[in-house]
Amino acid sequence: LLPSFNIFFMLWNMTSPLSDLSSPDAMTLQGRVLVVDDEPTNRLTLRMILEKAGCTVCLAVDGSEALELAKKNPPDLAVVDVMMPGMNGFEVCSQLKADKKTSHTPVIMVTSLQDVQDLEKGFTAGATDYVTKPFRARELLARVRNSLILKSSTDKLRQQSQKLAREIELAGTLQQTMLELPPFLSNEMFINYEYRPSMDVSGDMFDQVVLPDGRLCVYLADAAGHGVAAALMSSFLKSAALDVVRSQAYPTPASICEELNARFLATIKMPTAYATMFLGIFDPSSNTWNCMNCGHPSPIFVSKAGEISFPFRVGGGLPIGLAAKKVNFTEEDEVLLRVEPGDTLFFYTDGLNEATHTETGEECGQDILASAMKKTATHGLSIRSSDRVISSIAELGYEVGEDDCSVVTIHMLNPTKLLFDAEIPASYEAIEKMGAAVEQE
Repeated sequence: LLPSFNIFFMLWNMTSPLSDLSSPDAMTLQGRVLVVDDEPTNRLTLRMILEKAGCTVCLAVDGSEALELAKKNPPDLAVVDVMMPGMNGFEVCSQLKADKKTSHTPVIMVTSLQDVQDLEKGFTAGATDYVTKPFRARELLARVRNSLILKSSTDKLRQQSQKLAREIELAGTLQQTMLELPPFLSNEMFINYEYRPSMDVSGDMFDQVVLPDGRLCVYLADAAGHGVAAALMSSFLKSAALDVVRSQAYPTPASICEELNARFLATIKMPTAYATMFLGIFDPSSNTWNCMNCGHPSPIFVSKAGEISFPFRVGGGLPIGLAAKKVNFTEEDEVLLRVEPGDTLFFYTDGLNEATHTETGEECGQDILASAMKKTATHGLSIRSSDRVISSIAELGYEVGEDDCSVVTIHMLNPTKLLFDAEIPASYEAIEKMGAAVEQE
């Protein structure tokens, strides 16, 4: 019996999965591997192979135990036998993928099945690879190595994506703070703003600057593209515009846009980078808006009688960053608009007029947008006028979240009919209370 036993042992050793692990180029792996198999011999063999290669191995005798172990301590890889009593390998794989804690764990199916449909069933359940019985150790380790490398790369990519998402979210919060301008109220006008970015960060930017001589400069800009690059361009424009307006002795729309364009070209050296912009300066002594349109959608004017017009379709020039001549913006490009109490002027970005209908796919267009603005203007003075414009478009079925949307509503007042004139704290809450009190009057 002894010689027969020795012969049997030698034959088993020659055909054993462990027989090819003694080569000098055997693989060295790292990772925690969950082995799921109801056969003790298979579990022992897989454990010996994987531990010899450097893996930490955790064993489960059935699917229920495997899911419990994986939930407590998610493995880097699961090696799951297909044919098991009770819960089979396909079901184990599906539940691992369905659990948020283990959804990123790669699964190798160990199967004696050769049918293509069975292999397809495994991949459909979420398996990343498979090994057929009887398997060779080196083949198993090669597949384990690939799965562990994939897991490691995926984890690093996911961590980087989460870090980037947090940073972009923070940038969006900071940008939102920059754009949370309180409503502006003077003897001549009431201005309010609404800003809805399509992402955490936006390419839209607007501001108001009171000039030393009593005039008021208001602008709205829209940097090309989306995301971080557009947000940085718009932030640059906001900072540069404020500096330009304050540094010029008597700023005009043409002089401001000319200097902004020069600074943009000198700072942002990318031929595809540009920003549309509409800028207006109000002169209270003449009740006029002197405006420059740099490739921006034409603002919409609603008179106190409810008549709609587009006075800024003429004049203007190229977007900021695209104009490269020696002189690009002149007074000839400016458009003068005389206003009266009760008139309303709307600045907006193309996220509104280019919003598409959820059913027909058609763009909103300026005519439909103008109708919504007329309805808002005739509704009366409100601190939520700009918000109502965007809400009205959304209620008509247009998707306003695909692009950044900003609206600036300027309602001209009659100084002789002011209901409230006082200094209040520079906070949104205080202004909102004041606005509510005025509306009640």
